[in-house]
Amino acid sequence: MLSRWFSNLFILLHILVHIFRCIGMLLRHRIIGGPQWHYGEKGKEAIRRWMDRMRQILNVDIEIDGQPSRQTVLLVANHLSWLDIIVLSSVYPYVFLAKHEIKRWPIVGFMSSISGTLFIRRASVRSLKQSVDDIRDTLAQGRSVAIFPEGTTTRGNELLPFKNGLFDAAISSSVAIQPVAIQYVRRGKQDKAATYAEDDHFLVSIFKQIREGALTTRLTFLDEIPAAENRRSLAEQSQERIARFLFPTR
Repeated sequence: MLSRWFSNLFILLHILVHIFRCIGMLLRHRIIGGPQWHYGEKGKEAIRRWMDRMRQILNVDIEIDGQPSRQTVLLVANHLSWLDIIVLSSVYPYVFLAKHEIKRWPIVGFMSSISGTLFIRRASVRSLKQSVDDIRDTLAQGRSVAIFPEGTTTRGNELLPFKNGLFDAAISSSVAIQPVAIQYVRRGKQDKAATYAEDDHFLVSIFKQIREGALTTRLTFLDEIPAAENRRSLAEQSQERIARFLFPTR
């Protein structure tokens, strides 16, 4: 029991050290490369490597089915946890759209902002329009953007209706949508301890992951959906493909 406690403490300290190393890395790249440093190949690879190392420290493995597109796409995923961003970033340098509240989180907010994350105020129509413009501009520069159209996280036993507003960015940019299904598995079973939903607290969620140990993330990249003129149809098709994979018997 005592050895397990020390092991968990070591992992926590390793996480903190890695975070502060990341802050130094981000500041260095920002000073050398300017505000858009994360658009360059060196910047994208630096973020991917940092995220991949964080994934390893957290004892999270990845199983990939299908092929993440190497073309510019709007990636659309179900949302289970803050781990979603770490895992997807380990695979490919996506730009993420996050809720505006994250921008105010200590350390995490700073790291997200300086690394190019886009933010949205979920209850604001004006913010939605700005986010569509931001995503369209990012796609136009050849960067794939990842969104979570449910608008919140779940425990993995349901898929909430996809909000369709952000799909306008794909239509106006003429880029395809690629749905991806995310699942967390621990000891051979679907794992809910890795999810971050409802009234969970961020630090508690981190401690829970450290305590529970080895976790596997299954990423299933589904066929791309060509951009169309109907954002509602794009949202429904994306949701249907992910739901059909996650809940085949429903």
